[in-house]
Amino acid sequence: MFFPEIENPQNVKILVVDDNASTRENLKEILSLDGYKVYTAKNGKEALEILPELNPDIMIVDLFMPELDGISLCKIVKNNVETVDIGIILITAANDVDSRIKGLASGADDFLNKPFLIPELKARILSLSKIKKYRDFLKNYQILLEKEVEKKTSELQKIYLQLQIAYNEIKDLSLEIIYRLAKAAEFKDIYTGFHIQRIGFYSTKIAEHLGLSKEQIELIKYSSPLHDIGKLKIPDYILLKPGPLSKEEWEIMKTHTIIGAKILEGSKIKYLK
Repeated sequence: MFFPEIENPQNVKILVVDDNASTRENLKEILSLDGYKVYTAKNGKEALEILPELNPDIMIVDLFMPELDGISLCKIVKNNVETVDIGIILITAANDVDSRIKGLASGADDFLNKPFLIPELKARILSLSKIKKYRDFLKNYQILLEKEVEKKTSELQKIYLQLQIAYNEIKDLSLEIIYRLAKAAEFKDIYTGFHIQRIGFYSTKIAEHLGLSKEQIELIKYSSPLHDIGKLKIPDYILLKPGPLSKEEWEIMKTHTIIGAKILEGSKIKYLK
């Protein structure tokens, strides 16, 4: 993180707003000698006209002015999100508590009574310029952070999309394996093939009727065709026998469930587990 340069007066713009031409020019001359970029306005109305383009860091504002006084000007500046961070020093010849309270209540950051010492004014300017620069820095840093977050979010969305595509490809491959295995059983026994289709259909309907989750229904739909996969290891003379099976043959036939479990065990594909 890089912090703003605040010690160099050349980085600070000051707007002096005073209806007294002599005061304006004197302050401009004195502060310019220190390197500050100083601009002037004869009243609050003129200050508002040049404010958007000038965008000063500090405003030195006389409290009592024609057309638009210092307090009104201060309220306008501080109620605008674009100018709220400008440091405002109100200056007045009225040395009373009421004026000071009204000035500070309007949003002024500091207050000086005429006559004031130039070193004191410079100290106030330096303090407010530091605050303004840090506020500007934090705003810009926040914008950079938001852009970085937006960039990272976009990158994550692209990665997620790629992962989704890869997942769908793996899922399609898993289903392809399942149907190929089920198809292999059909070569042994055409009736087994039809039976597999019926089991897949009815299992799905039962799962839906039971109110199972979408994921559970999908799991049953795609795994049920493999329930008879163990018949691949049953001898043809038993599997294809036209008549009733003997007791011994029936015992062998019943082992197809155990054989099927052994064929599918250890698979990392959820439909084969």
